[in-house]
Amino acid sequence: MPTVYNAANEKAVGLFLDRKIAYLQIPELIREAMEQHKVIENPNVEEILETEASVYDFY
Repeated sequence: MPTVYNAANEKAVGLFLDRKIAYLQIPELIREAMEQHKVIENPNVEEILETEASVYDFY
């Protein structure tokens, strides 16, 4: 889940800086992303990168 949280945070902050969302929407978007992604126990590098890409595509 750290990968999902980090990628969602990066994307949400970017949207905020581009003035596409309000500041208080950042945690809402992070929560939505985390709810949509499954937990992978001991992911390998490929799984981490795939998860990160899927979070970026989520928005």
